[in-house]
Amino acid sequence: MQRKSQRKSKAWSYFEEHQLPNGKKGTRCKKCGDDLSYTGSTSNMLGHLESKHPEILKEMEKTQEEEKLSQTQLSGPRSMFKLTPLPPATSNVITKALVKYITADMLPLRTVESENFLSLLRTLEPRYSPPSRTALTQTELPRYYTTQRSSQRAPCQRSEQRQELHIQL
Repeated sequence: MQRKSQRKSKAWSYFEEHQLPNGKKGTRCKKCGDDLSYTGSTSNMLGHLESKHPEILKEMEKTQEEEKLSQTQLSGPRSMFKLTPLPPATSNVITKALVKYITADMLPLRTVESENFLSLLRTLEPRYSPPSRTALTQTELPRYYTTQRSSQRAPCQRSEQRQELHIQL
């Protein structure tokens, strides 16, 4: 059997190594005492939890999902699975949408530092790192203002040109 230090499955929290009456390797459920054969995988243990103790399996799966998400949030690409870097163009699109969201709803800039907001962003796109409040104030908001101002001026300038053309006729 594997040494405890090599075991990765959370199923081992609910089972212990046990010698079966027939002399073969086995495991024993810590909750109900049932003996199971052990062949090198945790399939039998997980099957037992699913059929006899579904509440434990559900809690175990929830814990694993939370740990997986936590590792993704804390270490990014070094988590359990390798994330590809977010393309800069995609990051820019998300940042523009973020700035539009903050300005259109007149939200405080501290929104980008809110733990709940950051959790939402990580859920939607774990690879995205939002700009800081300083970056928002010094870079993103002025850029957004400039593009909005120029896009608002363009229709006015066209209107003025039409008026001049109409007056000249």
